[in-house]
Amino acid sequence: MLIEKNNENISTVRRVLVLFLEQQQWLRAKWAAVWLEERGDIAARVVLVELMIRLEQYTEALETLTRLPISIRKMTNVRRLEARAIFALGHSALAKKIYLSSLDKTPSIL
Repeated sequence: MLIEKNNENISTVRRVLVLFLEQQQWLRAKWAAVWLEERGDIAARVVLVELMIRLEQYTEALETLTRLPISIRKMTNVRRLEARAIFALGHSALAKKIYLSSLDKTPSIL
């Protein structure tokens, strides 16, 4: 009975991991992969290595974006890149706010 329950838990967490990977929610996927890897899942170990690389890349990208001048950071494409990096790092509410603010550009008439 206990083994069956553990197998159900592993199966559920695998589905959650796949869902997070499909949504590109790398930080959340990392925690699911860690949980599976601790239970001996070799595939999760491979995924975890890839996730660590991606998270490091997004962290570096976000750090680079913060060094840009404010005038460039306010550009729509830069705001969207920032929102994407923040989303990937697990802050979906903040990412949504930044993304929506990038859409809130009314054309100015000179």
